[in-house]
Amino acid sequence: MDPATHLIFTLMFLGAGFIPIIAVKHFKKEKIKLNRWHKVLATIKAIRSEKGSDSGRRFYYPKYQYSYGGRDYQGTSSMGVGGNKYKINTPVEVRVNPLNPEESDILHYTKIGATTVLALDLVIIVFTGMSVLAFAVGLGSIIWGLLK
Repeated sequence: MDPATHLIFTLMFLGAGFIPIIAVKHFKKEKIKLNRWHKVLATIKAIRSEKGSDSGRRFYYPKYQYSYGGRDYQGTSSMGVGGNKYKINTPVEVRVNPLNPEESDILHYTKIGATTVLALDLVIIVFTGMSVLAFAVGLGSIIWGLLK
């Protein structure tokens, strides 16, 4: 195989290794929100709608108002949902960061177990290892091909 082909395959494997890394980081962040942030009832005040850039589907981001520690705050869901299941002036459960009450979010799923996080950690270790190995083999073969 020529060095250019090795480089292409190396970059493909390296890129594939980053996908689970990003997914695991997202799930760990959501787990922190689920376990450490406080539950608070909020009221939906508005719903922002955006058209997805890839799919063309519409995504809905509820804007809500909540009280925490005797003060009123506003927030917008960080994750849009397909299909508008929210209605204005209806209650919704949000999670509030107790260290920074201005930071809040609607959790669209409420159970991320330890098993799921451990499985995702295993995926990240395996894919990272595969990526490093593929990169090293690909780089080694490129250097070997250039030295011949």
